[in-house]
Amino acid sequence: MLNFFNEILLETLKSWRRLTLEERPLHDQQKKWRKLNSHNNVYITNCFDLSLVTVGRFSYGPLFVNALSGTTHPAHLFIGDFVSIAADVKFLLCAEHPLNDVSTFPYRTFVLKVQNEASLSKGDIHVDDDV
Repeated sequence: MLNFFNEILLETLKSWRRLTLEERPLHDQQKKWRKLNSHNNVYITNCFDLSLVTVGRFSYGPLFVNALSGTTHPAHLFIGDFVSIAADVKFLLCAEHPLNDVSTFPYRTFVLKVQNEASLSKGDIHVDDDV
């Protein structure tokens, strides 16, 4: 009987240590982020290109970045020192709608199913110190 409970306990512990396939890339990226950002307490909540984001000293909070691909000059996010990031803040890089078409709706992507449509950007996002 004791062996049975030990086996259940062992399996439970193994399952806690095992990450799902969806969690693994984020977990790996969080480890890389922490190595690059030991000077702040910002933690990432989704996967994105880490080279697009720079965060200053003593900033803190959750960081969600949606960096759409397809542009030749990707936008960057610069966050200064002593910045507090609220829980539901989302930074959108290269996510502008085309204003010179008939409509701002992305017909090429949703109707014509064109993959990797070039994204538009107004430029970099800068969040100054002490915000």
